[in-house]
Amino acid sequence: MTKPSQTVVIILVVLVLVIAGIVAWWMLRAPSVSGVTATSSVMVTDGIESVSLTPSIGQTGTAVATRSFANGNFLHGITANVPDPTDGKVYQAWLLKNGDSTTAVATGTLVKDTTGYTLDFSSATDYRSYSDVWVTLQSASDQGPKTLVLSGSFR
Repeated sequence: MTKPSQTVVIILVVLVLVIAGIVAWWMLRAPSVSGVTATSSVMVTDGIESVSLTPSIGQTGTAVATRSFANGNFLHGITANVPDPTDGKVYQAWLLKNGDSTTAVATGTLVKDTTGYTLDFSSATDYRSYSDVWVTLQSASDQGPKTLVLSGSFR
């Protein structure tokens, strides 16, 4: 039996490491919808958490979502740079538990201002266990999340 050359061994080791990396990424990625994966880092400033939202596959735009809870008041905001929606469509914001659309809580429709689209939501309910943020494109009459445009997580 002949011994494999050092080059063959190195190539095999690199190949195994690449495959292991791909499998680890696939297993550890954030929950996804329509092939979208959102991973982000949470920043905390003066008790306000903020996270960048990333576009879904085939979508464009950027956004930052914030949340805080103080004095019995939950505050959630989004500032987004997204294209204007087509006629009859709106951008809807959602909070979810672990990316599960059955737990989705609508936090409002994003409103266009001079710098883009924004959302300001407040509630006496503490939604901090709803770690995921989605922005969807849908008709105003749609029930539940529809076309995912942006997503991120406070986890």
